[in-house]
Amino acid sequence: MPEPGSSEHPRGRGSGLKPLAGALVLVALVAAAAFGVHWHGGGGLPSLGAAAAADPGPEAEPIGPPPLVPGHDYYVHLKLVEFRPQGPGGEAWDWGDSGPDPVYRIAWQGNTVHTSSTRGDTLIGSWDLFAADVKEVMIDQQGRVDVETLVDAPLIQYQPGTTFRLTVADDEPLGMGETVALDTELVMDHFHLGDNAVRFRREEQPSIARLILTFTDRQAPLPDLLQVLSNR
Repeated sequence: MPEPGSSEHPRGRGSGLKPLAGALVLVALVAAAAFGVHWHGGGGLPSLGAAAAADPGPEAEPIGPPPLVPGHDYYVHLKLVEFRPQGPGGEAWDWGDSGPDPVYRIAWQGNTVHTSSTRGDTLIGSWDLFAADVKEVMIDQQGRVDVETLVDAPLIQYQPGTTFRLTVADDEPLGMGETVALDTELVMDHFHLGDNAVRFRREEQPSIARLILTFTDRQAPLPDLLQVLSNR
């Protein structure tokens, strides 16, 4: 699922306020996106809501979700996974009637590039793509705004045929290991920008009922990116 360079500026009278002012502007953008402000302007991610609301005319083709663009880097994020009531072999997930403790990993090119936090005792585990304390991470020690730290997902470059491995497990308590519920290689060609809902038939996947994978283009303009990060 290249870092911009930074430049040094001579410090002078009032220069200490500039990083703070920049951070406050970005905090305002984050807050606006989180409360559903609709951004307007050229470029950026297409607005599927606006496309659906517009009348395309009798001759127009249906507008589908935008495809992934070869050469672009995408944040790959497991937004939600639903476990079936019983684990592999029809056994209980945990002791007694406790639900599973979902955790997931993403591997790309033979390397684990992301391990999620663990959710406790739930059949539906969910994770926010925008998972950060704004006050703590918006400014680094040099006073620069660091958007990258807001995103709790790995970057994967898409090319036709690119694959990544998704592993979903029940994280056992007390260091007893884990019970793997899903371990599969996924082809990025099969996915599109935004949310991708996947449902499994019980006979093909006895432990997982459904999941939602989200792909977000790193090149999206900041207001569009923050809007995507705020969608749950």
